[in-house]
Amino acid sequence: MKQSFTLTEKLYLFGIAIVILAVNPNTYDPFNVTRFTLLTIFAALILILVFSKTNLRTLGYFRPIVVISLLFIGQMILVLLYGQAPLQQQLYGVFGRNLGFITYVSLVLIMIYGIVLSSKLIVGGFQTAIISIGVLSLFYSLLQWIGLDPFPWVTSFPTPIFGFFGNPNFNSAFLGMTAGALLAVIANPESSRKNKILSGCYIAFSLIIILASNSIQGILVFGVLFLLCLNIIFFKIETIKKFRFPILLIGISALVLAILDTLQKVPWTPVLYKGSITQRGDLWRGAIEMASNYPMFGVGLDSYVDFHQRSRDSVAVSHSWVNELTNDAHNIYLNLLATGGIPLFLIYIALIFLTFYYSYKIFNQTKGLDYNFLMIFLLWFGYLIQAIISINYISLAVIGWASGGLIIGYSKIFNQNIVAAEKIPKSTIKGSWIGLKLVVGLVLGCIIGLPPTNNDLKMYNALSTGKIALLEQVVNFSPKNVTYLNRVAELFELNNLDQQALTIARICTENFPNSAFAWSVIYRSPTVDEAERNNAKQKILEINPYAKL
Repeated sequence: MKQSFTLTEKLYLFGIAIVILAVNPNTYDPFNVTRFTLLTIFAALILILVFSKTNLRTLGYFRPIVVISLLFIGQMILVLLYGQAPLQQQLYGVFGRNLGFITYVSLVLIMIYGIVLSSKLIVGGFQTAIISIGVLSLFYSLLQWIGLDPFPWVTSFPTPIFGFFGNPNFNSAFLGMTAGALLAVIANPESSRKNKILSGCYIAFSLIIILASNSIQGILVFGVLFLLCLNIIFFKIETIKKFRFPILLIGISALVLAILDTLQKVPWTPVLYKGSITQRGDLWRGAIEMASNYPMFGVGLDSYVDFHQRSRDSVAVSHSWVNELTNDAHNIYLNLLATGGIPLFLIYIALIFLTFYYSYKIFNQTKGLDYNFLMIFLLWFGYLIQAIISINYISLAVIGWASGGLIIGYSKIFNQNIVAAEKIPKSTIKGSWIGLKLVVGLVLGCIIGLPPTNNDLKMYNALSTGKIALLEQVVNFSPKNVTYLNRVAELFELNNLDQQALTIARICTENFPNSAFAWSVIYRSPTVDEAERNNAKQKILEINPYAKL
């Protein structure tokens, strides 16, 4: 009898897809804030649904993961209390990122529910959903490449190709991850000829789009996944095991050469190196400096930007991008280290190692090679690779955390106790409480997640109309946003509305004392006295010791 998806499984797959794809061109931030809101609503639904006897019984077999997840959330709560950043910023994250407490709790819930739901059916459904999104993104990227994008995006990127991700690097990484995962379909001897051809076409078109977008992230991710897939196959298939060590040596050599090329340590002209690699090195050293100064709780969740300028070394200051302000370390691991402290970093690493442990158990207990599992493992590993050189973009993070949960839960197949516990008649699963639970989750998610999108819509409207009265309302937004306040203060200052600019800047520094721009507006204002100007100067130099005033 053919299995079908339950209501909760459909909800899980739909929720993941909609968070990854959601775009709203009529907001100030068309990509991140809408996905943040939908992610929060999705996670609230999961929070309500996960509390059932069956689900909790299943999670009881995965106590190490549950404990690590609770420690992760617990450490973040401590960071909220003892970190260096304002509470509202840590809760919701900074503009354009939204990687605060609410987002990470949502990702943990997505992983946990993935463990609960995981089965061969749901893993297959998840893979189909992600590849379908990949096909849509490929098509949209092609339209952007040939100049037929229906939306008149205004971007600073040298290429118009960014798919549904708003950034060529994120789009490139996503295509690299999905193309790498489809290597499992091509390698699977049981895959139909049609599926192999379609997978090959997807991989080829993905690599073409990646190269056209001039982003190396997708190439690096796909290259690593290709080598990993090759080695797993040679280590698992009995008939070719004798070649596993030469293949492993080739893989390691290729990886080392790629790293050396990226670092400009090769005798030939580097192929993979880009100027942004050097810039990332500056950001990574800054993240380590933040962690050394605030080892227990970091500088505050998603608050790298507040300490970026004061944490730079002399090498970073000597580069041409010295005046660029960055809000992320461009390395997920180091960003967590800097913003959440050493404990949060170690807990996150433990979570990754536990996922590797469950992956090893599944590979080891499977006779031959489970290509269905290999595909989701490659997808998850691709997320880990792009995390080394990129930001924890919400769409990619959802894929990474969901695939991690599905990987861990996949091990249920080999545990007869769990299988027996989950064999509950469907009549008991379809309880009358499911509708009420969904309503409660929806309301809770909207209460938490809608305010940032509502504020973003107001900001977009205010900027579009240029009405002073609407722009001044930014001080009444809840939660307040340092980017909005600074943008309005800048507009007022440029239009010689000095008193209005000063008022906004003062409110900004009260709520976000680490905003160098707001302090600089006060410093430049012709209406402040000498004492306030000197105080502003002192604050600017605290935040940015290399500032030229």
